[in-house]
Amino acid sequence: MERIYVVPLRKVKHTPSSKAAQRAVKAVRNFIKKHMKVEEDNVWIDSSVNEALWARGKYKIPSKIRVRAVKFDDGVVEVSLPEVEFKSLREELKAIKAEKKPILKAKEEKEERAEERKEEEESVEKEEKATEEEQEKGTES
Repeated sequence: MERIYVVPLRKVKHTPSSKAAQRAVKAVRNFIKKHMKVEEDNVWIDSSVNEALWARGKYKIPSKIRVRAVKFDDGVVEVSLPEVEFKSLREELKAIKAEKKPILKAKEEKEERAEERKEEEESVEKEEKATEEEQEKGTES
């Protein structure tokens, strides 16, 4: 589900001015939480929205801001500016995870270690046999 909202930030301006931008981010998060009916942890704010709120510094925030809110099936809401081309951060993260080489699991590691040990044991046995044969040849002559 995708919607465009205008988030009012007038009330945030009446807070201590040194906390204005920080409170504006929280106000956007709370507004989206309320209107999209999700938990606060499930609201992801894009860097474009953050930069728009902080554009004039932490003291002077905009009176209102237009945002695009996209709600996914698992209940996560991603908030971005509507003017910015929508690239889902979640999709980018999934692509990055798919590109990464998976870490070997414990069973696979154990199997590899066991194979390495067998190879080492075989090479040690061959060396021992070779040294025994050389010693036998040396004692015979």
